[in-house]
Amino acid sequence: MKIEWNWSVIITAMVAVYGAILSTVNIIANIRDKQPRLSVVWSNGLITYGSDVSPLMLFIEIANVSSKVVTINSINIKLPKGESVPIVNIINPRGVSLPYTLEESKSCSTGIEIKELAKAIIQSGYSKKIKLHAIVSSGAGKTYKSKKPWILNLDEYNKQ
Repeated sequence: MKIEWNWSVIITAMVAVYGAILSTVNIIANIRDKQPRLSVVWSNGLITYGSDVSPLMLFIEIANVSSKVVTINSINIKLPKGESVPIVNIINPRGVSLPYTLEESKSCSTGIEIKELAKAIIQSGYSKKIKLHAIVSSGAGKTYKSKKPWILNLDEYNKQ
């Protein structure tokens, strides 16, 4: 028994499946674009004031990667056991005060001295190396988390 393939039917079916997949991807992209989204990343560095230089800082960079305006209500650093350290009333080098309205395709950042953060975490009972995540809460009640953790070696600051 020999099977004969009807190539025109097979090609038509493949084009239909490809069209359905492409349409689904397009719908998902449109839905994602209409929802507010923030990107939260870490960086470290120094702030310069003329010839003066700040202590080593840990910055939280927040970018609005959507086409919607997003209001940031809170910025926290999440500790390994679920507690959090709020970023409030600390060094705020780039003028972010909360709540902060972040326009589409814009970014902002805030920071804290790493030494001061380490001291606060050590007083909470932590030691050794720990992983921290930045958590940003929006006015709509949605939370955004940094994808990569910041690894902080508390032993370096425990001796100071």
